[in-house]
Amino acid sequence: MKLYFLLIIISFVNPLCGQNKNNLNLQEVLSPIRHYNPIESQNKSSSKLEFRNKKYISVDSVIFSGKDEPRTLIKYSFDTLNNSDHAFYFSYSENVFNPLSYFQFDFDKENILHNITYCKPWDGNYDVPGNNEVNWIRRATYNEDSKVKLYSYFLPHEGEEFLINEYDHYYDDNGNLSELHYHSYLSGNWALTNIWFYRYNKNLLSEAIKKIKDENGSWVTTDSTTYEYYSDSKLKTSSRQTDMNIQNGSIRVFTFLYEYNEIGQLTGRHRYNSVERDGDISVDIDKSYNYYDNLGNLILTESFDSSETYGLIILDEEHFTYNLEYTSQQTQLPKPNAFYFNEDILNRSPLYPIKTYERYVFDDIWQNPILFESEEYFYSEIETSSTSDSHVSHIKVSV
Repeated sequence: MKLYFLLIIISFVNPLCGQNKNNLNLQEVLSPIRHYNPIESQNKSSSKLEFRNKKYISVDSVIFSGKDEPRTLIKYSFDTLNNSDHAFYFSYSENVFNPLSYFQFDFDKENILHNITYCKPWDGNYDVPGNNEVNWIRRATYNEDSKVKLYSYFLPHEGEEFLINEYDHYYDDNGNLSELHYHSYLSGNWALTNIWFYRYNKNLLSEAIKKIKDENGSWVTTDSTTYEYYSDSKLKTSSRQTDMNIQNGSIRVFTFLYEYNEIGQLTGRHRYNSVERDGDISVDIDKSYNYYDNLGNLILTESFDSSETYGLIILDEEHFTYNLEYTSQQTQLPKPNAFYFNEDILNRSPLYPIKTYERYVFDDIWQNPILFESEEYFYSEIETSSTSDSHVSHIKVSV
């Protein structure tokens, strides 16, 4: 299960426990490109129109399993009247899925995300929030061009909301994201602690730089990525340097080379990972290859790693199958947004909705594939789609 949260990792005592918000210790860990890609997708007007296509089926749920048994169940609910999406999480124990948490995503009439609400624990009642206490709220505001301006994080407490941190987005004259400023409470004061700079060449991202303020109040670069493109504007290489200006003196460089087929599908990704320390450079290489069916769906990804003893060895295989009855545009899926996105269901369903995903890992010596994790997605006709348990009747759900 690959659930990506475009959020910050925080280390503090919840103010619900009496901790003053000015004493929060916050650590920002976003990479420049991890935030850039979904923000750019969010800002594209086309992403606000595709949901107007007629929907025939809806995703009901997905079961994530490990090697031996299920681990997590997500059940989806779509409130078309209030234009809200819900993702209800269950954890698996002793052949029963127990209520764990939920997310609520609130959109406007143009399907632009404005609020994310998160609650854990959750009592299993789908009529939320009900008696559950909200853990946090994230809000997005937009400029006059409908581009993301502020993305803020709040903690609710006794009917009030406390601002904890905030991203402020700046754009150039061409509408490209040019700077990202991160503010948070540090040492009891609201302060600007991180800045990301984005540079372009013919409106194609050419460089992303992250700077942080050190203990002396100086801005230092800690992360830098450069990009090169083919003549058709598809990404050719990206080269990222990290751990710059760090006391241990090491510099890590990750270089990716991307290859495509004649219709523009990504077929190969080669990563060269080099570490320089005290004048010595070590290089590690890994490669991955994508294979597609005649409809254009990704059906297999093979990943390889370099070995001093055996050369290039296979690490894992990822297998995909799809629901081919309707296209993804004809399927009700969770709406994408710039701040929380589920790669498993959205990025894997560009043409047709994903049905199953299986990842096999290989033994280093014998090269025997072992099923490591899997996902199974369930769909139903729009008229019958609900948060009932009809598609997971073989699994007990405790509410």
